[in-house]
Amino acid sequence: MTYLDQTPGAHLIYDVRKHHISVFVFQERSLPPSLDKNPLVPKKEPFNMETWSQGGLRYFVIGDASSADIDSLAKLFKATGP
Repeated sequence: MTYLDQTPGAHLIYDVRKHHISVFVFQERSLPPSLDKNPLVPKKEPFNMETWSQGGLRYFVIGDASSADIDSLAKLFKATGP
């Protein structure tokens, strides 16, 4: 379990080659409204991230793996989402 602004969520960790990719899942309605006003999009950071909402859940896929690996894992979650 993990927290974002005191909102509980799930934290999954995947290994891709020698990299760890974290997937965070939160209930969309529980997240602070400021999240949409100030998106968590890293600029020139040493990691890649993808985020989206689906089925009332907000997903964050974050890691130091390549953007292609982040995108591939995100596509798997999007295809099997709720």
